[in-house]
Amino acid sequence: MDFLSETKTLEEKELLLSEIDAVKRKDLGGVRKSLLDKMQSIDLNNLSDQLKSLDVVKIILAIEPTVHIVEIFDNFFKANLDKKILFDFEVDKNILGGFQIIYKGNYFDASIL
Repeated sequence: MDFLSETKTLEEKELLLSEIDAVKRKDLGGVRKSLLDKMQSIDLNNLSDQLKSLDVVKIILAIEPTVHIVEIFDNFFKANLDKKILFDFEVDKNILGGFQIIYKGNYFDASIL
């Protein structure tokens, strides 16, 4: 399992970092069973540092993003930025459709208000 490439959202990053901390403390009750064995064989400090260094793109949508929507954004940013980033999704019911993106102080509005 490639933890870094499979982590796509800020929420997933925070969950993974908390599980890394739990493994380091040997408090294994707070770690998903499916990850426990895989975490034992990797450098958790390095993974933690890599996760903390990732850029975050805020995306504002009218709806909760589905797995498919996350994949669409992930594929787009991989192709256009050529680097791993995380998404911080926010739902704004004032948006009727489309999305807004904030990245490194740049704002792009492709929404219908």
